Amino acid sequence: MPVVANVNADYLASSTAIKESLIRQVYGAVLWEDSISKMAQEDISTMVELGPGKVLCGLVKKINKEIVTSNVEDLTSLEKVLAQFKEVG
Repeated sequence: MPVVANVNADYLASSTAIKESLIRQVYGAVLWEDSISKMAQEDISTMVELGPGKVLCGLVKKINKEIVTSNVEDLTSLEKVLAQFKEVG
């Protein structure tokens, strides 16, 4: 599965490149807006934030209001998101 890296706003395919990118994003600048815009240009219309809170969902909405966002932070929210995907799929 391709991954868009926040450090360069481009797709990465190899596990080595993904690992290196994650390390770089810890101590370097990230291109969050560029990454979200790139995915929107590629017709990605749904994003799921994993972890507590909905900060990233809010940031995505500021960049592109048409992207559908969901948050998974516990079993209840996971079940809700999975149900939403079943309705669409």
